[in-house]
Amino acid sequence: MSKNNIKKPNNEQTAAFFERLSMLLSSGIGVRESLEIMREDAEDSPERAVIEGILENLEKGERLGEAVENTGVFGDYVNSMISMGESSGTLDKVAESLAEYYARKVQVARDLKNSVTYPFVMVVIMIVVMAVLMMWVLPVFEQVFAQLGSSMNGIALGLLSAGKVLESCGLIILIIIVAIFVIGFIAAHTEKGSTFLRRIINILPIIRHYHEDVARASFAGGMGLCFRSGLDTFSGLDLVLGIIDHEPVRKLITQIKIDLEQGDNLGEALKKSGMFPPLYTRMIGIGFKSGSIDKVMYTISDTYDKKAGERLENAVSVLEPTMVIILSLAVGLVLLSVVLPLIGIMSGL
Repeated sequence: MSKNNIKKPNNEQTAAFFERLSMLLSSGIGVRESLEIMREDAEDSPERAVIEGILENLEKGERLGEAVENTGVFGDYVNSMISMGESSGTLDKVAESLAEYYARKVQVARDLKNSVTYPFVMVVIMIVVMAVLMMWVLPVFEQVFAQLGSSMNGIALGLLSAGKVLESCGLIILIIIVAIFVIGFIAAHTEKGSTFLRRIINILPIIRHYHEDVARASFAGGMGLCFRSGLDTFSGLDLVLGIIDHEPVRKLITQIKIDLEQGDNLGEALKKSGMFPPLYTRMIGIGFKSGSIDKVMYTISDTYDKKAGERLENAVSVLEPTMVIILSLAVGLVLLSVVLPLIGIMSGL
């Protein structure tokens, strides 16, 4: 089956694919039989096409690693891990770790989406409320002031003028907003566009630190999988570098490789780079000596995952009441700027 005929599964489908594969392999079922069982149960076309592509390549006499790579749906990291697991006899463990890795990516995307949705909705509500006040409510008060022989001034007058401009150019503004959203949506589905959008979003300190924690978690988790599969440190760093899309963390990984080439061990290189705090680097050193470095890396990865989640939760817990207060103050300020002068006029009659 041609690579072009196979649609790449999303992260959620990929996690489910490797989870089922791991479960079947751990039960003692062979690779080919496991894939055939998965093909029978596959309902969505992307997963079924992937499985059929792998099976087709296996029938040509290819090893599993080659069969997976030749489908063209997975990256170098997955392809190398599958080949390594096949060679070391730990394919079930590798599949399990890959399932956890992609499940983590799904959870990260879901957490970020949930955290951004509420502030976005609140901003939209604020814009709509202010637009209604400026375009329809303030003109009514303007007529009242005119009937009383006075006129609006200050903040109310400025907002009224802005409302008139908004009303006259409303269609153009709406078209521009829709165009921005459409361009952003299209850009988010391209590699260069998503990178550009990520750089813009990372201007926000909360999002920037969140992505940094996620990248460090991915680094630790990826290295844990490499160590579990029997891969050496240099090869593991090369592979993990391919799955990290956070540029500052990528630079740290490159520096770690340079320090290792100069004779440092991994713990010393990590300490120099500042990738992890001293406590974690000592844990890594102990992990190497005790032969449990993969478990240590997974522990560090889980810690950073929790830290990233807590960071978002704390930000949202502060942002929610803040947005409500801002909306209330904005509406109250507009109404007071109109009502107070109106009360003064009425009291003078």
